[in-house]
Amino acid sequence: MFIDDSPAEREHMRRQLPMVRVLELPDDPALLTSVLLGDPYIETLGITEEDSKRVKNYQSRKQAEKERTRFERVEDFYASLRPDVLLTPVDRYTIARAVQLVSKTTQFNTTTPKYSQTELEAMLADSGISMRIIGYEDRFSERENIGLVLVRWDAPKPGSASIDTFLMSC
Repeated sequence: MFIDDSPAEREHMRRQLPMVRVLELPDDPALLTSVLLGDPYIETLGITEEDSKRVKNYQSRKQAEKERTRFERVEDFYASLRPDVLLTPVDRYTIARAVQLVSKTTQFNTTTPKYSQTELEAMLADSGISMRIIGYEDRFSERENIGLVLVRWDAPKPGSASIDTFLMSC
């Protein structure tokens, strides 16, 4: 799907790649939300706590980048952030974020399985599987769940473990 506010760009796309669906946008920007929400090709996975904090986190990152200029060595800057990475079990409060991460994350995804919420919930009940959310926070930003690790115990053989899914959102 191609979305652009320029009628000329939309027409150019139609001519160059006719197999791509081009979303026709209204001239009135006030109608844009209803067009986007009403299109069957656009799907939302739901809003998570991380989604609601995103603007604040972007502002925090901007502040951190500004402070970065005070350091000669990037290593000193990173140390000054006092980063904290946390691994916590996926639960009913974080399952939506786990689903979102599995569905959307393509960069820093070391495996390719895509699981539905139903499949992930079934895995939570499986004692042979451990699922952990990777959280990150530093002195500029609140904790944000940025990754997922799914480990299968006793696979491929008893006494061993295999990483089924390891991914991080950038």
